[in-house]
Amino acid sequence: MKAIAPLLADGIDVPLVFLFGVAVLVPLMAFQVGVEGAILARLWRLSFRELARGVKLVRFCEKGQEV
Repeated sequence: MKAIAPLLADGIDVPLVFLFGVAVLVPLMAFQVGVEGAILARLWRLSFRELARGVKLVRFCEKGQEV
């Protein structure tokens, strides 16, 4: 009886997997940011600059730094 070859990561091409990951994630993230920005801008009547300022402020405060 032949020994079954273990299913290890010998055949994985890491740069190719990275490329496919980037090719999938970048458009998804761009779509999410675009949709969220459009919804928030329409509902709250804020410009992108004002929305980005709020996000920046929250991230700055999350790090435990004083504003």
